[in-house]
Amino acid sequence: MTPRQVRLSRGASLIEALVALAVMGFGILGIAGIQSTLRSNGDLSKQQAEATRLAQQVLEDSRGFTQLPAVVDPEIRTYEGLVSGDLVSVQGANATYERSLTVTDLAPGRAKLLTVTVRWTDRSNETQEVRLTSNIAGVPPGLGASLSAATVGKPLRMPLGRHAGIPPEAVDQGNGTSSFSPPSAGTTRWVFSNDTGVISKICADGTDASCINAQSLLLTGFIRFALDAVIPLGVQAEQPTSAPLSGVGVTLNQTQPTTASLTCLTRTNLQDLEYFCAVPVTDAEPRWSGRSVLTGLTLAPAVASTSGTAYRVCRYTKHRAHLNIPGVEPAKRIPNADHPLDYLGVDGTLVGQNFLVIRAGDGATAFDCPTDNSGTPLVNGTTWHHQPAT
Repeated sequence: MTPRQVRLSRGASLIEALVALAVMGFGILGIAGIQSTLRSNGDLSKQQAEATRLAQQVLEDSRGFTQLPAVVDPEIRTYEGLVSGDLVSVQGANATYERSLTVTDLAPGRAKLLTVTVRWTDRSNETQEVRLTSNIAGVPPGLGASLSAATVGKPLRMPLGRHAGIPPEAVDQGNGTSSFSPPSAGTTRWVFSNDTGVISKICADGTDASCINAQSLLLTGFIRFALDAVIPLGVQAEQPTSAPLSGVGVTLNQTQPTTASLTCLTRTNLQDLEYFCAVPVTDAEPRWSGRSVLTGLTLAPAVASTSGTAYRVCRYTKHRAHLNIPGVEPAKRIPNADHPLDYLGVDGTLVGQNFLVIRAGDGATAFDCPTDNSGTPLVNGTTWHHQPAT
């Protein structure tokens, strides 16, 4: 290299180093920008997930109402108490969330549309929000037990893989039968056929050696009490609040295939009395007829009685009449499942044969069995006179 060439090449390495440094600087700035964006997006995703969880929590809490009508007590969540409004703010991991609930009546008393909006401010000082909607039906919470009610015909999928008329607490024996220990019966147990729901055996002491063959059909239901000294309305029929009276029982006066008086077994719960009757039938006459009555009560002598110390028994039925009597053509009879005054030709398990006990009157006015509550069209709480019947 000549002296001239040496002079011309001086400083080239420094320029190359500066260019490389500049390129590397731009690259580092780009990586820093990407990291900042990733952090911001990750932060936003976390906030969105937390906001979604908070909105879902509001919807699930709203579904957890314990009764339909609104009450003053703020600790009790009710269906009618679901109204629009702002909710309490929630401090999250890295944001404060403002929540609001918008409630729209789709059909008064039947369904509501709930919209939950959750808003917050992200790291970029931008307002973000998550919005969830859901329909909530105005169905009494107690109807959850209707999953165990008997259906018309044989369901495609039977509860627990067995007949719907078998009590839910009966234990499947794994051999096509289920064992049920009826209340107030000591060590006695009933053995049900999982396929038909018929009581095929009755065992005295819980051992197989004590079992005898049987052919009985189950009759069961609940007894509720509305004992306030005022005329009961449909609301009280659907949600009676009085505690059960002591000493109340159920007797089935059977007329077919034999004439007999059967004492049913009872179980006292917090707000109701549950009864179980094993009604015998035969191969020759696999049906039974009769009338169930409540015992242990001072009953009103007539429907018009105004006594304030006597009681009347109402039965839950869709029909405020009792045409199920001999001589009436079948087309006009009340189906056995609808709880008539007299059962005729029962050929299977009957569940949900429920009663309501009310006062006969207040000393001046006779109390009538309550009619249906029009405010809950999805529930039929109609009752009719059972004791006295006329």
